[in-house]
Amino acid sequence: MAPRDGNGVVEEKLGRVQLRTESGEIILVPKPSTDPNDPLNWSQPFKYYIAIVTCAGMLMTTFLAAGPTVALVEIALDFAGGDQSKLGEVIPQVAYFFTVSALTQGTGNLIWQPLINKYGRRPMYIISFSGYLGTAVWSGVTTNYASELVARILLGFFSGAGECLGPGTISDLFFLHERGSMMAIYSFAVGSGVSIGIIVSGFIVLKNSWQMIYFVGAALIGALLILIIFTMPETSYNRSYDGSEGEDIFSYWSTLALFTGEIYTTQSIWTMFIRPFGMILLPPVLWATLVMATLVGFSVALSSTFANDFARVYNFTAFQSGLAFFGSLIGGLLAMPAGGPVGEAVANYFTVRNRGIREPEFRLPAMAISIITAPLGLILYGVGLENKMHYMVPITGISLLSFSAGQAMNISFVYTLDAYGPVAGEVTIAQLAFKSVIGFGLSATTNSWIANAGLVVALSEMAGITAFVLLLSVPMFFWGARLRRWSLGWRVVKFVRWEGL
Repeated sequence: MAPRDGNGVVEEKLGRVQLRTESGEIILVPKPSTDPNDPLNWSQPFKYYIAIVTCAGMLMTTFLAAGPTVALVEIALDFAGGDQSKLGEVIPQVAYFFTVSALTQGTGNLIWQPLINKYGRRPMYIISFSGYLGTAVWSGVTTNYASELVARILLGFFSGAGECLGPGTISDLFFLHERGSMMAIYSFAVGSGVSIGIIVSGFIVLKNSWQMIYFVGAALIGALLILIIFTMPETSYNRSYDGSEGEDIFSYWSTLALFTGEIYTTQSIWTMFIRPFGMILLPPVLWATLVMATLVGFSVALSSTFANDFARVYNFTAFQSGLAFFGSLIGGLLAMPAGGPVGEAVANYFTVRNRGIREPEFRLPAMAISIITAPLGLILYGVGLENKMHYMVPITGISLLSFSAGQAMNISFVYTLDAYGPVAGEVTIAQLAFKSVIGFGLSATTNSWIANAGLVVALSEMAGITAFVLLLSVPMFFWGARLRRWSLGWRVVKFVRWEGL
């Protein structure tokens, strides 16, 4: 029988939670303390404000990651010294700016997450976004290829911290039954940063050089950094307190300190650094990582070459190519309800059928939508370009892929957070880091893949890989709970076990 707390709440160690009473009332998980400084006790409007600032930060982390790709040809021409005959050679080298920053954006979190767990979120927000601001300016002023490459590598490292800060902040502020919808907004912010960055960049290069994209981005990052410094308090909270301490509400000025002076975990930074290398071997985490890697990898691959593709096939300017990403933005918007409220509705349906007990796997059937739309989007993009069909065909393909990335990634990501709550930070990093490595391999080989196999065959193969990975949600739904419990007994992953398990 599952253990019960003082309120009669049934809770297992690996994600099984009683979320509703027998009368159907929602049970608050985690249980809030009596301390008014507990983020779970903050007013709902202030929680939403912090969530909005957080999501704005997540949007900006990908704004400059992909935005300048709309000017790929112009950037390549500059680094080719204005010699158009060298474009064929230089374009793949310039595309590397964007694929390598996507790599460091994920792998850098292996360093960021232990520091966040140990010292809190606020100092890492300020440090990472300050570094992001500096590297954005650097990327805009340099004229040397090697310098630009180093700037992009560091830009990815600093901006990537937002990817692990965002989910943690939302988990700090909201109860379990609220997180699905809030994480859908987070996923939209991360995904829409690519679309919005490309659209805005298209407008910028109408009358300006591509460097202005970085300067506009730096101005937006600077404005966001001011909001973080002056309006965003620490959301990490030590739940070992019983509420008898800290009952006086902190003053505004005390919340502006860079460090609270508190250590939020007794675990060593080394333990938290190596744990993701074990977490990735757990079947649910590995599968969710593959979902991220395929969708993000192929999305990055298409976004880093689409400007050249549309210029070649449809004679699109950078501005017109940027407008094409409005479809991707719409796809991301539609993914919010499909990945959040729809996923929650599906999970609630199975929870009621299971007498109020929630298993993390209960949200997975909602992925049925993306099992269809993701492969279809890749095929439409390849077939549309290869056969020079109306430009709306490949644009529809990009839009469907964007929708699928937002919907499927949100569901699979929240699934693993629910399943491994006590080590949610390390689960996040395992996915982000290894997603970026696998995604980098997929996106870096796309050009040669298409050159050797042809556009239609290559995109069809990508569609097949994506469909296979997403279809694994079916066995995960039926046997995921058993896999979670069984896999933690594997000798190779025993070092990932956490206190209290």
